[in-house]
Amino acid sequence: MRVAYLFAVSSAALLTVSTAYAGPTTPSDLMNSYNLIVFGNLTNNSQHVDGKTYVGGNVSGSGDYNQKPVGVNLPALTVGGNFSGSANINGTGGIAVTGNFASQNYYNQNGLGTSYIGGNLTGNANFKGDLYVGGNISGNVNVNDGTKHQNFGLGSIASHLTSPATTTAMQNTLGGYSSWLDTLTATSTITQNGMLATFNATPNANGVAVFDINNAIDFFNSINEIRFNVGSATEIVVNVSGASSGLLTIAENFLDGIAPSLGLNTIWNFTDATDIHIDRQFGGSILALLADVRLATVPMRKGRSLPRTPRSMPRFTTTA
Repeated sequence: MRVAYLFAVSSAALLTVSTAYAGPTTPSDLMNSYNLIVFGNLTNNSQHVDGKTYVGGNVSGSGDYNQKPVGVNLPALTVGGNFSGSANINGTGGIAVTGNFASQNYYNQNGLGTSYIGGNLTGNANFKGDLYVGGNISGNVNVNDGTKHQNFGLGSIASHLTSPATTTAMQNTLGGYSSWLDTLTATSTITQNGMLATFNATPNANGVAVFDINNAIDFFNSINEIRFNVGSATEIVVNVSGASSGLLTIAENFLDGIAPSLGLNTIWNFTDATDIHIDRQFGGSILALLADVRLATVPMRKGRSLPRTPRSMPRFTTTA
């Protein structure tokens, strides 16, 4: 899947950052609202997403969404194209699909929320809350705690659906944000002892520690363990380059059980990676605008116990 912004692959909480950069929608707003943003198509192979998901293209496969809901007054799953496959929608929020919705095997909405589908709805599905469909409904479609509406017309519900213009605006915003992060001067060092890489954070006056990895493929191929000495740092940025020539495999173990807590305050900015394979629980949030990101077959769920309420989300109050 081509990932625009993949938040906390380890299922840790969202990172929200207030910076000097601003676009059509601020990076902080996007990060505070979505757990996963995909500009193109998403094929989900039985993975789960803790928070809300935005997909500019089509969604296929099977997966669980909105396990640990965040983002107020947003659909649990927003799709700019068509949805085809199976899904469990947890928490509140419903779904918003601009195109057609074709459920294969099952679709279960477990939390109350209004759902909007711009095209036709087919297959077996259970919704909870009002359902508005621009086209026809066919198949075994049940609506609990709400009313089912069909042939509503796309124009009548368009304001609840996303568009290519919205996706482009989000892409431009996060693209600018990634470029801005890449300009930050490194304040911290990485030492390697055998297969262990130790990240020693030295924050600036604002509490921001910045690391640079310039030879990403060689670096990750040469280690199998990562340790973070966070110290007094409250926010961590890791700018990663040197991955444009091939597959970047990240299969390191994050020691001392730190992976979930890094999801609260750490962002990995992959500036040139085009193909990333993550094969372990990952510590931090990932910004990979150019990359196809592949997750391990087994869902990475260790961080699911972390609170996902807005008050648990750290905020960058100053720029680095």
